Amino acid sequence: VFMAVGTSGVVYPAAAFVQYARAANSDIRTIYIGPEPPANNAFFDKVFLGPSGEMLPKLFAETVSSL
Repeated sequence: VFMAVGTSGVVYPAAAFVQYARAANSDIRTIYIGPEPPANNAFFDKVFLGPSGEMLPKLFAETVSSL
């Protein structure tokens, strides 16, 4: 899993990390969490919009409860 939190997806080289992760492993899941869609939105499998302080605890709780 590659997760980016709160980035605009514009500033490089950080904006390319999701692409590097996909190139390194075709089975990788990519997730973005932030207040608005990033410029590199197309590279993420899932996009969760909202404040990271609210979204991360919810996603963690859902993930743990599904184990």
